[in-house]
Amino acid sequence: MKYAFTLLALLCALTCYAQNYEYKGIRNFPVNERTGKVTYEGVVPAEGMSAHQLYSAAKEWIARNSDARYAIETEVPGEKIIGKGSVAQSNFNGHTHSYDFILSFKDGRYKYELTNFVLQYDYGTPATRGSFALEDYPKQNLSGRRAQKLDTIYQGLDQDFKSVAAVFEAFALDVAGDDW
Repeated sequence: MKYAFTLLALLCALTCYAQNYEYKGIRNFPVNERTGKVTYEGVVPAEGMSAHQLYSAAKEWIARNSDARYAIETEVPGEKIIGKGSVAQSNFNGHTHSYDFILSFKDGRYKYELTNFVLQYDYGTPATRGSFALEDYPKQNLSGRRAQKLDTIYQGLDQDFKSVAAVFEAFALDVAGDDW
């Protein structure tokens, strides 16, 4: 009887905790205040390198790593590269999600911006299958275990996206090792 009472008390406590859970949703990510979009961005110093050298290094790096992860859509030689990328979700069924990237170059530094994340799901009901802008899914306020599960998924996505940002931060070092 003592064990049954302890188990009942533990279940009640867990249920109360789950019901009081505050769903973070989009707040799991860095959101650009101007656009309202999830955006990872940074300015990376590259001392002694001209904008054109950085631009060329980025093109070379993208070409070497373009195994369906990166594709250039538009470019302004020596100034900017705009493209699309994809990342596999590490913590939930390995779905692949897409994003836009912008690389801008100035003498001695470059800026990367990753935004317009699209989540691609191919499971569940027809209502949950398809592609959704990260900012748009789900819009409803969630509570309990479902909110916790989705926040856990979002936290994993945030880590995946931060890993992609780290790659964009380090591409010049990768190419610089080739004495370009």
